[in-house]
Amino acid sequence: MLHNLLILISSALFIVSIYKSRNVYATKKARIFFSTTIFTFVILMAFFLVSDYFTGNGVDASVIYHLRYGLSGSGFGEYISIIATSIVLIILAFAISYAIYSKTGKITNPQQSP
Repeated sequence: MLHNLLILISSALFIVSIYKSRNVYATKKARIFFSTTIFTFVILMAFFLVSDYFTGNGVDASVIYHLRYGLSGSGFGEYISIIATSIVLIILAFAISYAIYSKTGKITNPQQSP
């Protein structure tokens, strides 16, 4: 159950960082880096949650084994809800990172003279 607490803390800090960054002027490189970081965070969080759904321990040796050797012989019909949720999380990750990238680009540098 400790990993559930860590997920909550991590997600809360993630949301606070997005909220705090909305008024920060950033160069194009910094915006790309920040949006890529957001995308990576959401994808890794989704990967961990799916792994935890199956193992109860997050990413462990069984997850690594199946990533390495595949899922042949597995029935996917009973896991359609987790597959759909994963697809939605991937789309959400892209949408959030794109929104953050485009919103931070519209903020002008207050130090520039008109």
